[in-house]
Amino acid sequence: MNNLFPSLVASAGLLVAVSASALPDRVGDFALLDTEGEFHQLSRNRHQEALVLMAFDGSCAALDAELARLRQFAGQWAENGVGVALINTAGADLATARAALATRDIDAPLLLDKGQLVSETLQLERVGEVVVLDPQRLTVLYRGALSGADDVVQAELAGGVDTTTMAAGSGCTIDYPGRDAQLADVPDYTTEVAPILVEECASCHREGGIGPFALDSHLMLQGWSPMIREVLLTRRMPPMQVDPDIGHFDNANDLSAADMQTLVHWIDAGAPRGAGATDPLAAVEHVDMKSWRLGEPDYIVKAPRHEVPATGVLDYINVNVPLPFEEDTWVKAVQYIPGDGAVLHHLLTYVTEPAGTFEGGEADLRPRAQRFLEGYAPGKVDPITFPAGTGVKIPAGHQLSMQFHY
Repeated sequence: MNNLFPSLVASAGLLVAVSASALPDRVGDFALLDTEGEFHQLSRNRHQEALVLMAFDGSCAALDAELARLRQFAGQWAENGVGVALINTAGADLATARAALATRDIDAPLLLDKGQLVSETLQLERVGEVVVLDPQRLTVLYRGALSGADDVVQAELAGGVDTTTMAAGSGCTIDYPGRDAQLADVPDYTTEVAPILVEECASCHREGGIGPFALDSHLMLQGWSPMIREVLLTRRMPPMQVDPDIGHFDNANDLSAADMQTLVHWIDAGAPRGAGATDPLAAVEHVDMKSWRLGEPDYIVKAPRHEVPATGVLDYINVNVPLPFEEDTWVKAVQYIPGDGAVLHHLLTYVTEPAGTFEGGEADLRPRAQRFLEGYAPGKVDPITFPAGTGVKIPAGHQLSMQFHY
């Protein structure tokens, strides 16, 4: 008997529709800096119909021919909302990547994938091949040689692509030494993974901390591991990442490419517990955020109580606090104790004239006698002690101006 309804399956009175078409492969959101320090995040390109990324390695002799095709492709589709970029799959440093790009005639940003984690996620295998991404749906529409991308882009512009097209590439093979080594020998939770988290994450991700969950055991870490992978690849965490190639910050929070590889490859392997007898995260003894680390201070400044709503957006709160000093005073050390460390995002403190009106710190360029004292940020539990023989001067009669962000 002929089946007149091949797309319908009936079982125990339940009628289920089965679609004959597949969906494009999902890809996690990601973010990278380019050679000029610009920040690029896939989901922030939702205004584009598609984004085409080409695998770049300046040492591959076959690359130049593909770049010539990419220039033509970019000119053809630019007015249709199709973006084009390069991704440095070799994991080269900034100077090497810039030198390789300078010898090529192409007007496209080169994204620096120093740990090769985004290239891995996109499953790039050969230099010069491309992936066509839908930034709106976070999907891969096409993967392969650039010559096959035109039809896919045309179909996407005409109404959408419902499957991922694959085609063979022909450029130099991309090697992933970090991935291959850690696939063969998965990073150990006790000796490799947990120490990174204790050093970089646990001071905020603790009971009473500003992190939305406490990293206090392997079980908690394993449960949150998909979210952790996402925020690492989108560079949302660790907070206050600054471009390591521009200037230097002693307190910059960043993970090395090697640490990123360790965490992501361990998560991709299923976040195994390993054979360690003790759980390093459970054994962490956190500093008491409410204790004075240098003993009782010479002077304590108490800010007014602020009511913080459970939801919504709260504007910055600027508070002027008078001081009782009748002579010039030098500050040698500062420690902040937040009233509620789970909601205070940061606090900046300035020394200002008593009649001054404080409205926001460095962004306010109007002339004013003010100087920066110190600031608080999540996880900052230790006092700030200025080098010997130095300090911050508070002239007699001056006040503190404090800016709170919750």
